[in-house]
Amino acid sequence: MSTKPNTSQITYDTGSNKQDLNNILDTVVPIADYTALRNYTGRATQVRITADGIAGVFKHDSTDITSTDNGGTIIVSGTKRWKRHFDGSVNVMWFGAKGDGVTDDTLAIQTAINSAIGSVYFPEPTASYKITDSLIIDKLFLELKGDGEKTRIVNVGYLKPAIKIYSSYNAIGDMSIWGNGNAFGAAATTSHGIEFIGARNWHLSNLNIRYHGGNGIHCTGGVWVTSIDKCEIAQNYGDGINCVSPSGDALDQNGNNFSLTNSTVACNTGNGLNWKASALHVSGTVLEANKMHGLLVDCTGKTNSAYGINIVGNYTENNILGELKFISVSGTVMAGVHISGNYFYSIQNGPVAAITFAGPARSAQSVFIAGNSFVKGGTVLNLVDGGNCFRESCKVYAGEYNCVNMANASLSQLWRTDIICGAYDQTGVEWVNPAGPSSNFFSASSVNIYFKLNLSSNDLLLDIKFFVTSNATAAYSVSAFLKSRNVTTSDAAVTVFSATLQSDAGGGNKLFTFTPYQSTLPVRADMNKLYYLHLIFSPPSTGSLIQMNDPVMRVV
Repeated sequence: MSTKPNTSQITYDTGSNKQDLNNILDTVVPIADYTALRNYTGRATQVRITADGIAGVFKHDSTDITSTDNGGTIIVSGTKRWKRHFDGSVNVMWFGAKGDGVTDDTLAIQTAINSAIGSVYFPEPTASYKITDSLIIDKLFLELKGDGEKTRIVNVGYLKPAIKIYSSYNAIGDMSIWGNGNAFGAAATTSHGIEFIGARNWHLSNLNIRYHGGNGIHCTGGVWVTSIDKCEIAQNYGDGINCVSPSGDALDQNGNNFSLTNSTVACNTGNGLNWKASALHVSGTVLEANKMHGLLVDCTGKTNSAYGINIVGNYTENNILGELKFISVSGTVMAGVHISGNYFYSIQNGPVAAITFAGPARSAQSVFIAGNSFVKGGTVLNLVDGGNCFRESCKVYAGEYNCVNMANASLSQLWRTDIICGAYDQTGVEWVNPAGPSSNFFSASSVNIYFKLNLSSNDLLLDIKFFVTSNATAAYSVSAFLKSRNVTTSDAAVTVFSATLQSDAGGGNKLFTFTPYQSTLPVRADMNKLYYLHLIFSPPSTGSLIQMNDPVMRVV
């Protein structure tokens, strides 16, 4: 008599029989596309979409009878809800984005954003993702990411920002966001590139933002804690980045805790960065060829002070109205400004300094400027113009560079400045008609003139400046020589360094600069020698030279 087996003791084969059973249970039915899935009436619980761009596995969720069809991750077939099986990002192409530069991808991308939890992925397109309206982000903890600079969104919407952001704790990276303009944003019909509206705790990285009709990045409505890293923001018709609220104390907090690092902000019609708030950090960034300022901090209309400004290790070049400008107003102060380790290349005409402060007396406090490099030219002859608004707590270490209007600031420079009085002949005998602001010693057809230089042992002569008044209408030149003569012998003077200095092409007045320091081997003064400045003036072909002011030398 047989006995009933004890089912608790039955075991299952862990080999081929179990694998065959799993294969049967996990069979996925191939389906061409979303339309075919919506029309599918079979018994399978898993299907596999095969069409390019939207391929993936969908599973029937028998517990869901309410979700709507979103055309990408949820497909409705009768009463069934088929849900895409995936980990990670939502792909915009799942929702119908083409990236061919012709199809309007706005709705497809917006649907992907609305459907995503976590991140939205933009594959590198064949051309670009064309949009005609703003993409709206209004959910927490969302990231938009592409495959690099060739992943390009191009906005052609009339007066529309490409992306409008209302939510916080989000990020965008690894893509290009373009408007429809050209150089400096000219002819663009679009608005800003990215507009933050009350959004906080945002991070932008590896973005190329250009050709927009407004600002590259625009912040309004109280935008706090934003970081921008490794981005290029260029060729926009407004500012590269604008964090200035239109009015009111509450809205004036745009840009609090704002960080711009390792980026390039260049060739914008407005400022590179236009900011006023508290806690700004800019480092490792290029601010170049913007038609206004590289960085503008303007407290006009602001009821709170601007403070906590850290500008370190940047490169700025030929921003038309100046590299950095800080404007304080009555009732506010510019406080806690640290500017160091930057390289300013400023040879434009217009501003008088690379760094400019302006405002009421004593409205700038705790300003620290040190260790910057400066190439000057045009009208930009000073590293700092303090605007006579510095308090005693401000300290400027200018090195070998000039500064003006420093008010109560502590200024440290590496050189001394001496006025060179009186003209001499080669042997040290004073001329009967010495140089001076009221002396006309240019009556002769050719003028040789010497000035004895008061150099101490080991002094290094940086430069000598002298101003010549002239009514000449043609160019003229000055041959300049730095000469030395041993005081213990009667040897003739020896030329240490020489240069030919040219007036402007149309003649006229000229401030000449003679720079022995730029010689191949700058020479320090020897205590056993006397040093002279020898000038030979070649009169102009038309007009005449009238007078020469006493030269001024800078010595380290």
